[in-house]
Amino acid sequence: MYELFFENLDKHIKLENSEILQITSKLRSSKLKKNESLLKAGEVCKHIYFVNKGCFSLFYHTEAGEEHNIIFLSGELVVR
Repeated sequence: MYELFFENLDKHIKLENSEILQITSKLRSSKLKKNESLLKAGEVCKHIYFVNKGCFSLFYHTEAGEEHNIIFLSGELVVR
């Protein structure tokens, strides 16, 4: 289920099988519906997310109500 996540990690660090098992035991997956938000304005992010399939954007609104995209990612599976 977390193959793409560990493939990405493998590009940066090499993990032992025991480390992979330990990390996997801490991961949770969830799916978001289209236009569903992870966080609302004012909430503090307490997790790290990995987007596996689909699309995801990070944005903020100015006081004038303008929306500014900061980043756009692809993924479906969100791991935290």
